Amino acid sequence: MPVWKQSRSLYARSGHELWNKGVIPFEVSSNPALARVYTHLIEAWLRDCKAKKPVVCVVELGCGTGRFGYYMLRALEMLDVRYVMTDISPKSLEQLHSHRRLRSFERAGRLSFAALALGDPLPIPREATHTVVIANYVFDSVPADVFSARTGVLCEWRDEDGAFTLEASRGKRYPDPLLQRILTRFTREQYPIFSVSALVTDFLRSLSSPTLVLASDKAFVRKDQPTRELSPFIQNHGGTASVTVDFEVLAAVAEGLGMRALMPRGVASFSTAVLSLGPKVLTATEASFAQAFTGGGVIEGLRIWARLSAASAGIDIQDAIALLRQSHGDPEIFARLAPNIGSLLRPEHRAPLLDALRLVSKNLYFTGDPTLDPSFALGELFLQLASPKDAERCFRDAAINGTQRKNALEFLISCYVTLGRDDEARETEQALAAARLEPGT
Repeated sequence: MPVWKQSRSLYARSGHELWNKGVIPFEVSSNPALARVYTHLIEAWLRDCKAKKPVVCVVELGCGTGRFGYYMLRALEMLDVRYVMTDISPKSLEQLHSHRRLRSFERAGRLSFAALALGDPLPIPREATHTVVIANYVFDSVPADVFSARTGVLCEWRDEDGAFTLEASRGKRYPDPLLQRILTRFTREQYPIFSVSALVTDFLRSLSSPTLVLASDKAFVRKDQPTRELSPFIQNHGGTASVTVDFEVLAAVAEGLGMRALMPRGVASFSTAVLSLGPKVLTATEASFAQAFTGGGVIEGLRIWARLSAASAGIDIQDAIALLRQSHGDPEIFARLAPNIGSLLRPEHRAPLLDALRLVSKNLYFTGDPTLDPSFALGELFLQLASPKDAERCFRDAAINGTQRKNALEFLISCYVTLGRDDEARETEQALAAARLEPGT
């Protein structure tokens, strides 16, 4: 089966297990820090649009587990937003409908869900005055044509049931005049490797003004990027395919369609592109983009993960607190740090660590696998910091999620007793007794 057809089929029939099993990477594209950056970009763009009392429809393509959408909804709380989580997987959407963290947003009319593939009409409500499209790890997951023009002769990587071969490309390749002009230009300039997606081009062409597109992906950002020597650059993630997105081509397509394109300047394995259809002057948006994406376009979250990987073995408590703050309380980063924090704790660290852990607590988002849930470890740290009220919320989450359920219930009883909530303590004791009678205990 051709790689793109196989990949779409797997996405369509799978649910959150693709992420829980580590098949699909998500940490760098689904974190609170990136949600804050996106929120600042949206606010800046609305200022450039000179919007008065805007009603913003945010359509997230390929929302997956809904984790990033949850972070965005929390970050966008000051705006009048209609957030639409979309995916091609009915199973994923069904799981999102029943998620405890999302119910309040849905009841308030700020969140809805829609089955959607790239190219389908966007589900934009009538009251929306502005549209924002979020496409994290989306453009790399749809069919693209991969070319090489190292010697000025155009060649194409062709997919034959998942095996790629380089063959000479002859004749006119695209009926779309814009894509054909881009292909001719990149061939003439002898790009060693580049990719073109007719599907992404058609999607951008379908947008109406005013629309902002925020797309984060693994990407080429300039002609002389060293990784352009890699070929082919299509990767397999447990049966799903991804291709390195060519941001130079993406910018050329967007500008050919009358959009403004803001692109990172340096080399990065994960980069963000901003495409705007609407205002021609983007003073505030450009300033926000420059502030958020420096040092070659590496987003804040990726810098955090790189620093954490390098320092996790010998990290001290002050660095741990700084990482949690800088990441805006990312639970994934907390999970990496948790085994070391307790042993490093000193009395003078209590107040700043409590503040950092409370940020993490607000961002807890369960995706269905108790082994990936840090709520129990977070509760233990809150107890160590003598904060039973914070600990109670975490142990309650852990018990509901099935994360060390019996231990979570025992700690929950202790928290209720300390807080003087005796009725809840007795109810939890009954739940613990029932849990102990379950098979396998």
